[in-house]
Amino acid sequence: MNVIFDMDGTLIDSVPGIRASLAYALDQQGHRLTEETDITALIVPPMDQIVATLLAPFGDDRVAQTVTLYREHYGRV
Repeated sequence: MNVIFDMDGTLIDSVPGIRASLAYALDQQGHRLTEETDITALIVPPMDQIVATLLAPFGDDRVAQTVTLYREHYGRV
């Protein structure tokens, strides 16, 4: 018998970790994720779409590089 869990949002609250890693990645690109920025609506889409949405107001198209920074940070922290 196999059991599969979708832990994200069910058993753990991953939003703080996602937010911290997004903030880190944006900071590395010279941008700031403000405390007022609500990322909860952005959690469901693929990470490249989330990052593209957050970079758009800055006119920044470095999505792949920012996603890499996000993943490196999330993996460490």
